[in-house]
Amino acid sequence: MYGVIDIGSNSIRLSVFQVEEGGGLTPLFQRKEMTGLAACVNEKGNLTRQGVRRAAGTLERFRWALEKILVEETFVFATASLRNVGNTKEVVQELFRQTGYQVRVLSGREEALLDYRGARLFLGGGDGLLVDIGGGSTELVGFRQGKAEFAVSMPVGSLNLYKRCVSDLLPTQEELRKIRQTVRRELERQELPKDFQAELLCGVGGTARNTCKLCNEWFGRPSEERGFTDKELKHMMDRCKHPDKEHMDSLLAVMPERIHTITPGMAILQTVARHFGCRRFVVSQQGVREGYLLEILSKRGKVHVG
Repeated sequence: MYGVIDIGSNSIRLSVFQVEEGGGLTPLFQRKEMTGLAACVNEKGNLTRQGVRRAAGTLERFRWALEKILVEETFVFATASLRNVGNTKEVVQELFRQTGYQVRVLSGREEALLDYRGARLFLGGGDGLLVDIGGGSTELVGFRQGKAEFAVSMPVGSLNLYKRCVSDLLPTQEELRKIRQTVRRELERQELPKDFQAELLCGVGGTARNTCKLCNEWFGRPSEERGFTDKELKHMMDRCKHPDKEHMDSLLAVMPERIHTITPGMAILQTVARHFGCRRFVVSQQGVREGYLLEILSKRGKVHVG
């Protein structure tokens, strides 16, 4: 068994996996703490002491949980939460001093490719666009016949766009327009193939999972449903433009800890999907944590997967 801790901008997650003989991963234990590190960045672009305390405290609590589980090894990595701050090196050193965990900070491209490696456990092959909308960044991977054609990371996420663009709990129509404009500008800055279009969008991460949960709730679908359409996403976004008490109650019931970030996250998702012509959405439960573990174990010769 192996433990993987993912220090993200919205949350820090612990997953424990059993590695199967064929290279598959069976999740045995998961735990999450909402830390909101993207909101703990000061005007100089540095993670604050409060942010470091939140991260270190969560890592310590995860260590206590792992002491009760006989894991062979635990790996810790960070994404945009530490990648996009100015004091990355100092934060990594402080977390090691306080917790003993050596944190590896992934580049945006590394995160995107590891997202895809993990999601391939769900996708298999085929063509499409993978999208991982986190709190502080959005990763995109275009794939054809099961192989990545491009992989990029944009410094826009559900939490940092909420912080930058939204003045209240939920965005106004004007604030949603600002979010979409910001995402379109970031897409234009990327070196993307101009002719790449994909009907299928595979979402990984919290925004995709919770958008699907909300879709299931609003359309009365089974909770295990793992997909939705562009028309259903448009319907949800239209409803978010004019929130009422029923809307707020459903958000609180489905995702109380993400009530402020889900609408910016869905706006990012919709903007990206329209840019690439995506009409059908599926949600993968596997992503960067699975991809990270497979990458390490394959380098050690313990698994043999593509």
